[in-house]
Amino acid sequence: MVKLSNLISHLMLPIGLATIATACTSSHDSSADQINTSLGDTATNQIINGAEITPNQPLSRHIVAIYNPSARSTCTGTLLQNNIVLTAAHCVDANPKKQWIVFKTNFSGLTSNETRQVLSAVVSPLWKRNEHLVKSQGDVALVKFYGTIPKGYQAASLLPDPRLLKKGLPVIIAGYGISNLVTKKGTGVLRQATVSIANDKFSETELTIDQSRGYGACIGDSGGPAFVFVNGSYYVWGIANRDHSDSNSDDGMCNTQGVYASVNIYAKWINSNLR
Repeated sequence: MVKLSNLISHLMLPIGLATIATACTSSHDSSADQINTSLGDTATNQIINGAEITPNQPLSRHIVAIYNPSARSTCTGTLLQNNIVLTAAHCVDANPKKQWIVFKTNFSGLTSNETRQVLSAVVSPLWKRNEHLVKSQGDVALVKFYGTIPKGYQAASLLPDPRLLKKGLPVIIAGYGISNLVTKKGTGVLRQATVSIANDKFSETELTIDQSRGYGACIGDSGGPAFVFVNGSYYVWGIANRDHSDSNSDDGMCNTQGVYASVNIYAKWINSNLR
């Protein structure tokens, strides 16, 4: 699953704008070759210890990667309506047009038909003033891309009733991040894992998931979704932001708790920008 914001400085170019938007131009050649080349040997198989999501699985149609060839950084996002992707604010480059949306569960053999250049982005107004806080950072963004949605992909549904989210509830997390904490490899393959909610009252805008059992979001998974399965359908409730340890130690990277922004808190802002 990118570490989450503790490792942003190593993976992402710095950002600080509350709103980032660029004018539409015609300079959006495919970056598939750049992505394949710049990944190098990091695109090996295996979220930490997660199971690979194949193209025929239901979740695969809702999840995309956000890749920056020049920075060699990977994030994850959830497909919404109107060519918009829901992700983390720290995943947005200062120049969003440097980034590409990848519509494939595995970067290997990526073609131009499976990528779309980012057109513009907007981040939560809370991010600029709260990004350095321990809690309620506002680490949420929407990214818009050129072109059409590839066949087989569709917008995800937001969870309508957040009262379901209680401590101990099993949830599904997904992302394109590393699968091995030791080698830091595995980026570029979409994986999922089932974990549980650790603290449903972590902050006014965030929940945490339990990553202490060897499954969790890590480098490359920032912005990725957390789902609940209700009445036969998957609903998005969270956005991967960073990791957290109650001991304030860095020793538990990606294996203590993962902090997820609550989609419900931002639902009005999200829906307004979708329109």
